[in-house]
Amino acid sequence: MHELKREHFSRVEPLFHDLIALHGSVSATLSGAAEGHILVDDLSAPSVALLDGPEGFYLGGGPIAGRDYFALRQIIPPWAYLYPSKEWLAAREWAMPHPHMQRHDRVYLATRPSDKPMPALSAPFELVLEQDGPLSSAVLCDGETVAHCRPDMIVDDRMEIGVWTRPDMRRRGLASAVVRASRGLAAAAGIRSVGWHCHASNAGSIAVARRAGFEPAATYVAWSASLPAENAGDLQPDRCRSLAQAFEAGRQDFDWLDFHAAVAWSEAGETERALVALERLVEGPWMGRSDWLEGHWALQRLRHEPRFQRALEIQAGK
Repeated sequence: MHELKREHFSRVEPLFHDLIALHGSVSATLSGAAEGHILVDDLSAPSVALLDGPEGFYLGGGPIAGRDYFALRQIIPPWAYLYPSKEWLAAREWAMPHPHMQRHDRVYLATRPSDKPMPALSAPFELVLEQDGPLSSAVLCDGETVAHCRPDMIVDDRMEIGVWTRPDMRRRGLASAVVRASRGLAAAAGIRSVGWHCHASNAGSIAVARRAGFEPAATYVAWSASLPAENAGDLQPDRCRSLAQAFEAGRQDFDWLDFHAAVAWSEAGETERALVALERLVEGPWMGRSDWLEGHWALQRLRHEPRFQRALEIQAGK
């Protein structure tokens, strides 16, 4: 694989045709609006391109029968969140850096900006605009941010957003409020399309998006050695058990897979197995930060376990 010079990025646009339509990160990198790198199989006539952009890795082009893609598999980091073009979906084993990557079904929702009046909030909530940058909005409660909507990417007249609400402030309409506010700012800025990405398992996010005027525009697939979920309860326990077993099967190759095994066991309601996986993780050479464990949404149910607190202490002391 060879690194493509930035001035030649336009050569590989056809290889990313379906990914450009869905991912602002790809468009931004190709246009030079965002930092990124592209590796290709052949500098003069590329048929495969790997884009390392601000939102992940994107695999363009497609496989050709009879070719060996060992170099491609070697260059993709084992921890990568990888978005493949449609041509690669039937040739997963040719591109995957290791066999422990899991399929992540995802959805893209879209809408147009809206010039409707800004939402009104009752005390103690306060809507603030562009506190966190252009076209962003947030809800404050007693001076603390409890919900926000921020652009993940702005490319030409297209914007993609990320939305967050503090867990104890959910189901109050705050996410819908910040999204509507940012849509209004986008309309004033000349944005013509607003996009929203999430896991297909994230029913809550999809419901908020629909209430804010978004509609599903496409479904697509990503690959990652991680749990295909963003919230507690998004996946059924049996699915989580299966994922936990798959991650544990790979821990001899990558010790950090015990992190994801612990997450999956916790979501399956298997506290003992989650703690065992965490203990293996922190007692090994893994050098991740302890707050990655402490702050992970799927491990919150373990916070009151003495063994969990001990695991945090061990990791913090490395």
